[in-house]
Amino acid sequence: MAVQPDPRRGEDLYSEHCSNCHSPGAWGKGAAAVPALAGQRGTAEPPVISFVGGLSERETQAVADYISRLQSPVPGSQRP
Repeated sequence: MAVQPDPRRGEDLYSEHCSNCHSPGAWGKGAAAVPALAGQRGTAEPPVISFVGGLSERETQAVADYISRLQSPVPGSQRP
C-alpha cells in the first residue's frame, strides 16, 4: 500500500533535521558545498542517509515529498 503524502509533516521534519545544513528554503549552501535539495525527487544520497537514519521510512517519504514541492533556486532545474 502506498504511503499518502504528508507535506506538512515533511516540512516540520525538514525544519528539524535538514534546514540547518541545507537552508530553510532547501537552496543549499554553496560555499560549504552543501547541495540544494529544493525541487529534487527521489531518495536521499548515501552520505545523507546516515544523517536521516533516525527517521522512519514514512518520515523520510514525507521529507522527500515536501522537498519535491519546493521551487528550485535554479530555474528549469526541477528534477523529473
